[in-house]
Amino acid sequence: MTVDAGRADDAETLIFVNYRGSDAGAAAALVHSELSQRFGAHSVFLDYESIPLGRDFQPVLLGRVRGSAVLLVMIGARWLVGAAGQRPLDNPEDWVRKEIIEALEHDVPVVPVLFEGATLSRDRLPPELAALVDLQYFEVRTRRMRPDITVLGDHLAREIPRLRDLQVRGLSAWEAVVAAVQDGMHPGHGAGVSIAIDVNQNGGFEHVTLRRPVATVIDRQVRHDRQLLHDMVRAAGLRDDATAERAVHEWMAEQIAIGRTDIDRTTIERAVTQLGLRDSRPRAVLSVATLKPDLMAAQADYALDWVDRFEGESDFLKRRPLAPSTWTQLQADIEAIPAKLPRNRSEVLVTGSLRQATAFAVGGALRGVTGMEVAVNQRGQLWASNTDFDNPIAPIVTERRVDAGDDLAVAISVAADPVEDVLAFINDMNLPVKRLISLAPAGGIRDNAIPDAATATAYTLGCRDAVRRECRRHPRIHLFLAGPMGLALLLGHRWNRLCPTVVYEDVKGPAVYEQAFTIDA
Repeated sequence: MTVDAGRADDAETLIFVNYRGSDAGAAAALVHSELSQRFGAHSVFLDYESIPLGRDFQPVLLGRVRGSAVLLVMIGARWLVGAAGQRPLDNPEDWVRKEIIEALEHDVPVVPVLFEGATLSRDRLPPELAALVDLQYFEVRTRRMRPDITVLGDHLAREIPRLRDLQVRGLSAWEAVVAAVQDGMHPGHGAGVSIAIDVNQNGGFEHVTLRRPVATVIDRQVRHDRQLLHDMVRAAGLRDDATAERAVHEWMAEQIAIGRTDIDRTTIERAVTQLGLRDSRPRAVLSVATLKPDLMAAQADYALDWVDRFEGESDFLKRRPLAPSTWTQLQADIEAIPAKLPRNRSEVLVTGSLRQATAFAVGGALRGVTGMEVAVNQRGQLWASNTDFDNPIAPIVTERRVDAGDDLAVAISVAADPVEDVLAFINDMNLPVKRLISLAPAGGIRDNAIPDAATATAYTLGCRDAVRRECRRHPRIHLFLAGPMGLALLLGHRWNRLCPTVVYEDVKGPAVYEQAFTIDA
């Protein structure tokens, strides 16, 4: 895709989203949302989001089109539906048509953005719009909408100067430093990044501005999303505490005192070292999203995005793959992860949104016997497989006889007690299970039963060792998880010297559970 960016510096609106509500209204809203997160809402125009109430929309629309740096034409499967001469596009007063013609007549770059397999053909277009066929288009695939829109944003960021040079204002000293050093994790990616300290009338400061050639989504969202900030801190191997934040703020005050308000990345990296802000080497970042988009995907070493391939309208409802996608396909993608990660980093930070079974499978793909270590942000704490602890914490093991076969069923009963549901499922599905064991914390089954990272790591090993003892006379394990996502990840990471394990996901359906993965252990 090539966009003539010559008009960008004069543009009032940088990206104008042209759409027809009955055709691609939802797609236009998603494009506006995703690009606004990256470039700022003021840079992206969508009529009902961008025109103030009570304003005459006609001059606003045409003026914004003429002043824009690029016009994106949202084209879905119904854009050209109807008999020639009777379609909305054939009407000279149609606003979708008028906006496109206005852009073409004023040399505003126009990019057709195709959804739902839509195509353009000259013989079906009104003569005034025939030029669209000659323009390089961008296609957004139905099951890859968010990742494809991210790629669209990458093109625009490279090819439109003001999108390439947008500054990120209003950050705290700590947020700006954390964002700036992300590039240090990928040598060569961060040339040109710097920080400008916004000095106030009293000679102090409250905010700083981050500048880089191409601002990322995480740059703009870091001050709004605390979990994102924690993930960025841990990815860079920085300390995550109030003392570190205070040290950075005091250091910037010292820079003002010596007359330095523009700070390049080399100086920032030197300060990070001098202030003792690191507590580990930078970690490889693995983004796995199955429930909602993960902002860290923009800078991850590898990102696996299954959000649009999971069934359900919201992240609360997404529990199983959406046909024709399957658990088997997801497992294949997960098992391919190790080959995608950098070989020079053995510590992996897992970010994103995933339920119990998927977290276990990811941990299993990055198993400890491969020499890798995993970490995850669990409610503001870093739960890592290499966290120091004194001794493994043994769970309380209880047993229920089933006598329907030779296999062993295991319920990890931490945040909830799934035993009755598991027994019902085993009976309904006629699983060949001899007995069911439940592994629960000594302090009882409840939310926050695992209070910290050291306990999580010690309890993971205690559960693994307990299952090793119990499974010796069984050919296969059926695993049911009811605990924190971070515990599932750590458990999968430690799941070795056992036997083949079928992992089930709680799908909240009539049967409650569904077979998700089979892990060789």
